[in-house]
Amino acid sequence: MTTIAIRILDKEYHVNCEEEEKQDLILSAKHLDQKMRETKQQAKTLGTERIVVLTALNISYELLQQQHQYQALKKDIKRLERKLKQTIDS
Repeated sequence: MTTIAIRILDKEYHVNCEEEEKQDLILSAKHLDQKMRETKQQAKTLGTERIVVLTALNISYELLQQQHQYQALKKDIKRLERKLKQTIDS
């Protein structure tokens, strides 16, 4: 277990994680910081709590969109597999 320091909206947080999770956690924190800064920039008068909620909502929406795309791709792959199998079997 290791402790890393991450910065989000100019505030430092110390987080415990496994050594193999360290890089992904750092990248996640940078992504979150970037998204929160974008939200803050778009709505200059929002308080921190509202910035956090709106950013979480935006990231959740993006995740759902990625999951929908993933499911669509899985369907396409299954369809292509069936078509390829039919072609090979003929």
